[in-house]
Amino acid sequence: MKTPPRPWRGFWCSCRKIILTNYSVYAIVVVTELREEIMADTKWDPEVSSVAGSEYMDETDPGWQDEIDWDRLRMESQGYCVLGQRRGTYVEAMRELGLSREDCFRLGFAVPEDVNQRDDYAYRKLADAWRRRKAERE
Repeated sequence: MKTPPRPWRGFWCSCRKIILTNYSVYAIVVVTELREEIMADTKWDPEVSSVAGSEYMDETDPGWQDEIDWDRLRMESQGYCVLGQRRGTYVEAMRELGLSREDCFRLGFAVPEDVNQRDDYAYRKLADAWRRRKAERE
């Protein structure tokens, strides 16, 4: 897992200490806003990626959305991500479909390395984006 840039890492550590004090609500809001800023700086959008990924899945695996356990979807998991639920594991799916890591980032199957992966925030945003693609189809 890639380490976040220094300013973020220092801020995260200081916020962890604040969260344990009486200022926890404020610290959580600040951390969430900072996470959004960091994701915006990377020019990666989980909404755009999940749209591209759902179109790709429509072409390569028709009916895929009916076979996904949307309640158990966890994009950070090898077995419970979209590809993992359809093809066994994320890595097996990459090999079987001939996808590179960059393809997976572009198609919303993974979070790019330049996005902070210190916690599951980016993965949760990605999973929520996939769930919205499912809801749009109903």
